[in-house]
Amino acid sequence: MAEQQRDMREVNREIADDYRNKGIYSRDGMPLVVLTTKGAKTGTSHTTPVAVAVDGDALVVAGSKGGLPDHPQWYRNILADPTVTVEYQDQPAYLANARTVEGEERARLFQIMLGSLPALERYEVKAEGKRVIPIIRLERL
Repeated sequence: MAEQQRDMREVNREIADDYRNKGIYSRDGMPLVVLTTKGAKTGTSHTTPVAVAVDGDALVVAGSKGGLPDHPQWYRNILADPTVTVEYQDQPAYLANARTVEGEERARLFQIMLGSLPALERYEVKAEGKRVIPIIRLERL
């Protein structure tokens, strides 16, 4: 009998719990941040661990979703309300503005993200013609 695929929400909860309670700040070699967004339709809080890179005093994340044709839900939530709660390593949680970057800034931050998420380049090729993978800068409020 084949194993049932685990629900991603359950996996994300476990990763976030390990992040908060055990100080496990990476997974499979990827540094992580835990983001809490407000649901675009419901207004309910949703928490998601995401690969992260550092750019000066800001954090950078990518809405890659493995290169699938639609944006991840957490990114759609950010489009509706860009104020997010950020949990990064052992720092106290803080509010940030999530800003999608474009042009030269996107190209620069994309390169920085590759250091944390090497598969990002492959995901962008997979998504080509369907969507542009958003690169998001998290700026502390």
